Amino acid sequence: MKAKHVSKADHEVLNSTFNETVTKLKIAEDRVSVQQQELTRTYSKLESMESGFNELKSTTASLKTTVANKEQKISELTASLAEQTSLVSKQQSEINALNQRCAQENATNRSLAESLEQQKTSSKNKDGQIAELTERQHQLIAENSTLTANNHALNEKITTQKDELAKIQETALLQFEKVAN
Repeated sequence: MKAKHVSKADHEVLNSTFNETVTKLKIAEDRVSVQQQELTRTYSKLESMESGFNELKSTTASLKTTVANKEQKISELTASLAEQTSLVSKQQSEINALNQRCAQENATNRSLAESLEQQKTSSKNKDGQIAELTERQHQLIAENSTLTANNHALNEKITTQKDELAKIQETALLQFEKVAN
């Protein structure tokens, strides 16, 4: 075996190059170590973000379900509101019709009240006329009674006078017969 002999200057250059390479290797190893630590932190952040993302997806799904439920509820409430609005509109129409009917009935009532007042006035007038006519009837009945009594008295007088006249005629006839005989 033959040993190779390297000069001291070459050895120092090689040694210096070796040391520089070792230093560069250590720097590179330190950089790799720092980058590995940074990569580990990045992976940790990524896993944390993925976990957060999964939570967000879960929350989003839950919110979508909630939104769908709320939209369903809104649809139901909208339908109910439309139904209630229709019912209120129908009831308002009925109220308007009833108000109109009430107005007509009030007008009829006022007309009937006026007619009743006219009839009361007319009745009072007729009551006055009836009272006057009743008074006149009583007067006529009294006058009729008087006239009937007078007529009866006159009839009796006539009867009496007829009887007397008949007696006078009989007497005159008897006397005429006596004179004639």
